[in-house]
Amino acid sequence: MKSLLLLLIVFGTSLINAKCPPVQFGSIQVTVNGLYLDIDWTTISESGNDYFVVERSSDSISFIQLGSVNGVGSSNSTENYSFTDSTANINEHYYYRIQQVDFDGSSEFLITVEYISFVGIKELSASKFKSYPNPTSDLFTIIFEEDYENIKVLIFDLTGKKVLSQSFNSTNELTVNLNDLNSAIYSYKLYSGGKFLGEGKIIKE
Repeated sequence: MKSLLLLLIVFGTSLINAKCPPVQFGSIQVTVNGLYLDIDWTTISESGNDYFVVERSSDSISFIQLGSVNGVGSSNSTENYSFTDSTANINEHYYYRIQQVDFDGSSEFLITVEYISFVGIKELSASKFKSYPNPTSDLFTIIFEEDYENIKVLIFDLTGKKVLSQSFNSTNELTVNLNDLNSAIYSYKLYSGGKFLGEGKIIKE
């Protein structure tokens, strides 16, 4: 049985031919499946799509090819794809990217995603904190190692637009409500009295 989703930081999507892309990308996720990692992604539409190539990197610079997955050719409905990385160490830190190849041999990298080997959000912080669950359908909790006053949580979408702001009084534990947000990947930043505390990523289901 697959365990809880562990990652996700999407670095960018580059589709071929902006006017009429052969593949319109949907979503991607990496999950732990026993001792292996499953890379699952979707496409919204395809035209002349032969296959996908899955690659992995430890530094986001040098990638190795892991294998390929056949495309459906042409489709105007959502298609689901999956690839199992049986050579990965689930305790390591990886980057995966998907390359799309047409029947005529032309290709383009669609998207890169980061896998982080612990349950929760990747945290870049000036203070130590933990957060869970990730992904979440509505609420997620942040726990600090010490009390902070006048805490503000700012939520941003992938374009960098601020979509939510919540404030809290003196506390070392707070719960953020994402119920009004659409299902997507968001980033957040934490402040206490104007002082930066940290930032991370959260997936809203």
